[in-house]
Amino acid sequence: MRLAHGIHSLERGIENTGADDTRREELEGHLRKKRRKVANRDDAPILSDEWLPKSQLITAVQRGE
Repeated sequence: MRLAHGIHSLERGIENTGADDTRREELEGHLRKKRRKVANRDDAPILSDEWLPKSQLITAVQRGE
């Protein structure tokens, strides 16, 4: 959850940098590192690892999670 929040914050920061190319490049570098960290995680469950009832999936989608 912490990684997802960090990625979201960096994406918003990039959108709000305006004309500051140096800051944008710095934030994009941080974003690439965080995305690599997520991609390289072995401990994160994937949907096929767990069975979820349809009602839970519908609730999660409706909440926007």
